[in-house]
Amino acid sequence: MKGAILNYGVGNLFSIKKAFEAHTNVEVSIVETADISINILKNLDFLIFPGVGHFTAASKALSSIKEPILDAVESGLSIFGICLGLQLLGMASMEGDGRGLGILEGDTVRFPEYVKIPHMGWNIVEFVIPHTLFEEIEAPYFYFAHSYYLNLEDRRYILGLTNYGVVFPSIICKDLVIGVQFHPEKSGESGTKLVKNYLGMIKR
Repeated sequence: MKGAILNYGVGNLFSIKKAFEAHTNVEVSIVETADISINILKNLDFLIFPGVGHFTAASKALSSIKEPILDAVESGLSIFGICLGLQLLGMASMEGDGRGLGILEGDTVRFPEYVKIPHMGWNIVEFVIPHTLFEEIEAPYFYFAHSYYLNLEDRRYILGLTNYGVVFPSIICKDLVIGVQFHPEKSGESGTKLVKNYLGMIKR
């Protein structure tokens, strides 16, 4: 199975690569946005949007390759968005200028001022819809590091919710597009199992 991490100028790429390649027969490359093309995308099973960085810079880097990515998703490419990567699946963000991919209807908003920002550390995810992603996950605690979250308009796509002053979507799924607001690569056994379940879900 082949995947790629899209490098739009953020950090944490190698820990994500290691987390996915820990599973059998998975090969993950790191691809620069300038190198993305239909030919590259059609040879991938999944594309990872990593989760450290600023919305404005990331959306600017995505703007020139938005159409090839959306076309590839229509053709069956899976996307796995992590933290900022989830937010980029939506429309826009309070964090700054730019547009997301628009796969999900909703804008990214900042946590209210009455909670400590950023939301940093371990928190529980309530699985609200049974799904393959959750198989064998007995303790659904995951590691979060964010100040914004996607305010998703269509609740049908929400698989998991987390409470941090407000209840926000922490796992979304629309067909083969998956987004998690936490960092599975930092989430120990639960993160490892979720990645394993994701890879099993999209295996062709």
